[in-house]
Amino acid sequence: MEQSYNIAIPISVSIDTNSFFFYFVDLHKGETIASKCMNYAILCKCPLFHGIMPEEMEGLISKHPHSIRSFVKGSVLASRDETYTSLMVVLEGSVKGEMVDHSGRVVKIEDIAAPRPIAPAFLFGQNNKLPVDVVANDVVKVAIIPRASMIGIMQASSQVLTNYLDMMSNRATFLSNKLYFLS
Repeated sequence: MEQSYNIAIPISVSIDTNSFFFYFVDLHKGETIASKCMNYAILCKCPLFHGIMPEEMEGLISKHPHSIRSFVKGSVLASRDETYTSLMVVLEGSVKGEMVDHSGRVVKIEDIAAPRPIAPAFLFGQNNKLPVDVVANDVVKVAIIPRASMIGIMQASSQVLTNYLDMMSNRATFLSNKLYFLS
């Protein structure tokens, strides 16, 4: 029976306000990963967490499982038709949502720059599969917050719950208007 081991080699350390990251290269997967540290000030700038102070954000997040991951340019963070079980929030850099059309051509759907959540509408629902591939435009750092953690955060903070519901309603209105103009 063959055993595999994940080996991570440290490549750099980054220090900035409210965060301290150790970067590693995972030799097994070829990904760059960061140790679990969070810059709460950046996270508070995300529309989902608008109105939350960094100290309050630290209290909300620290009570729930989450992680920080970094990806190099061109890495696929999530694939189309993958069940979306954790909310990803871009903390640094940007990603793009891509689809392959019927002729095999890659079509860019949207760029998502920090600090914004990736596909928050697909975190819940009976068919919560991503409609696109999510690809790093450059070096990207994302917070990964499991669905159960997001539920706990929304139960603890009516501001986060309101922000989430506003985001979903605004997106539904935007898509409705777009369909109206296309018909």
